[in-house]
Order: sequence, then structure tokens, then C-alpha cells
Amino acid sequence: MVYKHTSDNPGDSYYAGYVSDRSIYNSSNYYQGYGGTDGKIYDHYNHCVGWVNSCGDVFNTAGVKIYHTTKGVVGGAAYLLLVYHGGVS
Repeated sequence: MVYKHTSDNPGDSYYAGYVSDRSIYNSSNYYQGYGGTDGKIYDHYNHCVGWVNSCGDVFNTAGVKIYHTTKGVVGGAAYLLLVYHGGVS
């Protein structure tokens, strides 16, 4: 399960979606995309929307670092697709 935290208070969060293998789904069970084996993050149209480097830094397509993950490209995909992009198909 993936939760979006809205503050430093652990109680201030909501269910954003879930991960199944490398695929990311929002809270309405709609497929959002996946974390590729090439380190790139793809949306549900199979377009590259970002990537994760070997240090765990997550970047959008403009090359701007938007997050850091310890969960690899799938963790980066969950953040980028469900939190940064809002989990909307």
C-alpha cells in the first residue's frame, strides 16, 4: 500500500494506491504505470515520465530531482505517479 503524507504528523496521510510487481495502481484500482527495468518510470500510455538514478534520486522529465527513495525504481514510480502526478489517469 502507498500512503501520501501531508505533514510531519504520521496521522496526516491518506491511501494513494498500491504496487503489484512493478505496476502502480491508484486508490480506485486504475493502472497508473510502472517502474521499468531500465531505471525509467512509465505512465499508463507507456511514455517515460521520469527516472531513478543509482543513488535513489527521482527525477521528472525536465531533469528536476523531486524525491529520494530507498525502494528503487518501483518506489520512485509509486511516488511520481501517485503523489507527484496525483494518481489521476
